[in-house]
Amino acid sequence: MALAFTQQPGALMPAQSPIMFSVRDNTSIYTASAFQYTADLYMWTGVPNNSGSTPNYTLRKYPNASGSGIFDFSRFLADYTLGNDYNQYYKVIFNYTYKSGSLNITGSNLVAETTGSYNYATYPGYYTAGDRFNVSLNQQTYIYSNPLLTTNNPFPLLTDATDITQSILDITSSGIIYSVSVYKGQLAPATQSWVYTGLYENGSTSTGSVNIFQTSNSLDPNHQLIAWPSTAFLFPISKNNLVSYKISSGSIALNYKIECPTKYPPYVLRFKNKYNGIENLLCNLVTTTQFQGDSKSFRPQMGDWNSTSFFYNESTPQNQKYISDGYEVLTLNTNYLDQKYNKIIEQLLVAPSEDLVLINVFDENSTSNKGIQYPVELITNSLQLKTGVVNKLIQYTFQVRKNNYKLIL
Repeated sequence: MALAFTQQPGALMPAQSPIMFSVRDNTSIYTASAFQYTADLYMWTGVPNNSGSTPNYTLRKYPNASGSGIFDFSRFLADYTLGNDYNQYYKVIFNYTYKSGSLNITGSNLVAETTGSYNYATYPGYYTAGDRFNVSLNQQTYIYSNPLLTTNNPFPLLTDATDITQSILDITSSGIIYSVSVYKGQLAPATQSWVYTGLYENGSTSTGSVNIFQTSNSLDPNHQLIAWPSTAFLFPISKNNLVSYKISSGSIALNYKIECPTKYPPYVLRFKNKYNGIENLLCNLVTTTQFQGDSKSFRPQMGDWNSTSFFYNESTPQNQKYISDGYEVLTLNTNYLDQKYNKIIEQLLVAPSEDLVLINVFDENSTSNKGIQYPVELITNSLQLKTGVVNKLIQYTFQVRKNNYKLIL
């Protein structure tokens, strides 16, 4: 008797989506009394093959109508990685157990682990399409065109913005760096050559390139490729009078256009997308700020009990504050967007709050505040997704809360 896999996840999967293993006994022993499939789950970070000898969890499953045991480990792996940028490695040892008379019979070690060049690992992201639950991160861009393509054609860009044109400002003086996340781990090409092609005001063009090299001992899914730098970072083409440019590698490209400064103070919302990559959303239309106080109150004991007789002063407040705080609510308006940007907007609405920051690109009251990043909470949780056919011009409004302690206002 032996177990065999009927389903396995990809080598590098997002921890917040189903991570499915299906095993099946190749005989009919699964019909035996009290038959169960068991799974010992080992999870760790650091060295890919250093799992330790004690499982973190042991799961049991009765066979389903087809005789298979289907296990989903995402709940365990997601809890472990949520809020962290590092990869988590894992392996699973499958067995079975059943009763034969008064005896408990066990056997058939079936190991799914990190061995050789094939690694099971997770990162803090998610997939939304069911046909991707068995596809590694490096295969994502090719799943619909040819599901059979594997590590020969990896997807290095951790974003869904390849079909849109992103707007950015020339904000090098503020110290803000626009970047895009790329995957350069073991499933990536040994060398990724990214070509920058720029278009200038006089109609001329220029090209430059940047190479990213594979990290041989890590999956490293969040390396930053400079998309618009501060003066401290290399940008391979001239920025003077640049109108638009694209960053490409083979058939994959990111397109950018340079926005002129507007009369409204611009902001950038930076967040983590579903691949755990960096996204930057420019909000350069009008922004309004509302300050709101927040307090809790209590009803003190009525009257003065320390005199020779009970005394009550009618001017004494019957409710008093014991916690008083305040925060700012900013209403941000994006630039006019392409309809394909809706994928990015959806991911913003579900982005973890610990990965959401607001960048103050320009502060007319203080030059020292330019480029400062503020942790914010996204108040907006519902939007009507717009289309070019119905709405013509597409533009979105978001509200974020910038928390402030009363003592430092």
